[in-house]
Parts: sequence; structure tokens; C-alpha cells
Amino acid sequence: MIDIHCHILNGVDDGSMSEAESLVMAESASDGGTRAIVATSHYFNEYQCEKLLSKKEIKEKFRDLKRYFERVKAPVNLYLGSEQYGVNNIYSLIENDELITINDSKYLLIEFSLDDEIERAKYVISQFEDTGIIPVIAHPERYEFVQDDITNVFWFLRKNCLLQVNKGSIIGRFGAEAEHTAMRILRERVAHAVASDAHGPYQRTANLSEAFERVCFELGDSYADYLFYDTPDRIVHNKYIERY
Repeated sequence: MIDIHCHILNGVDDGSMSEAESLVMAESASDGGTRAIVATSHYFNEYQCEKLLSKKEIKEKFRDLKRYFERVKAPVNLYLGSEQYGVNNIYSLIENDELITINDSKYLLIEFSLDDEIERAKYVISQFEDTGIIPVIAHPERYEFVQDDITNVFWFLRKNCLLQVNKGSIIGRFGAEAEHTAMRILRERVAHAVASDAHGPYQRTANLSEAFERVCFELGDSYADYLFYDTPDRIVHNKYIERY
């Protein structure tokens, strides 16, 4: 498996706090069958986060963690990405090459506030048209505008977005509404990937096995492989993604 959403990069956001914690997260991920992880720290602009690290600083911290993983022979490979907040002025970040896409691909993981308005989300996503960047919508099942109206995910699909569901939603860690919405998205076969959105070594871990087993049991091995193996691999290697 390849995990395209994980806060494993230490000392950047509310995820891992140290290299040692990052290693424990990697070991937990490996125990669950994950062989590669995309480090997707929260990434905003100066108006959204007082403690923002620059793109250059995040890349430097990533290089440090990657060297550490190589030195201790960590059981997973690391790729760099980010979880970009959907700021209103995102087009200026695109123009100034400030975004951190997944492994320098055309795919960008992007999130919104859980109580955001759908019209603002649409405004943000519309700015990606004709840029060559494909937004990967992080945990759509957790947004109130999707929980209230599931058809909003189809708007994202029409705009060439991909949908990434959280493993925690599938296994009920974010409440009944998020679980119900996640399973509706999966049963419609419109999700493209499942990821851990792990934030630490002991809670919200990077082990994907429980979610993988549920998807296999309820929706079949083929779709599970598409979500946990095939699409994440194609995203990391900047390849075209087909609908299931």
C-alpha cells in the first residue's frame, strides 16, 4: 500500500513531533502493509498560519527525515507532499510556484474547513482550471457540505478532482456521520484513494490494515486494491488516473 496523506514529517504541524515518533509511525504503517508514505504536512499561506514554514524549509526538513530513515533502515519509503488549505488566493500560490504537490507531480492534496461553505470550496477549486494541477480532495466525507448533500462530491468529480477518503472515517473514528458518508462515497465507487491522515504514533496511526479489510469485505478486493494500491501508486508516479 501507498499512503498519500500522512503527517509523518516531524516538527512541522500537529503531526509527528520528533524523528523517533516518525519512525514509530513508519513501523506501524509497515505492520499494516504500507510500503511508502507521502509526508503531507498542513501547508497554508501567511494569512492562515502564524507558524508557517516556507516551501524551502519544509523541503529541508523532509531531506533530514529521509536521511534519518535511510540511516536507521526504516521500513517505508518517503515522498514529499503537503496538505494545502484551500485559501481564497490559491491562484497566486500557483503562479508563484509556492504549492507542494505530491512527489512533484500534478496532484495536489487540498483540504477545507469541516464547516466550510460549498460555494467557497467551489471558488477555490475553480482556480485550478487550465493550470495542469489536479486537486485531490482530502477527506470529503468529513465536510458538512458533503454530509448534508452527497451530490456535492459529483461537482468535484466534474471539475477533474480526485477524492481521498480517510481510514479513520471508514472504521468509525470520526463519528457515525463521517462513517456513513464515507461508505456512501465508497459504495458509489467514486473515491479514488484511502489514506491514513495519521497524526501520531499511537492515536490516528498510519496502519491501514483495518480499513483495507473492511473495504475488501464490503466492496471487494478489486476496489480495495484500486484505493489502497493502484491509484496511490499512479498519483506518486504522476500517471493518469482512471475512474474505477
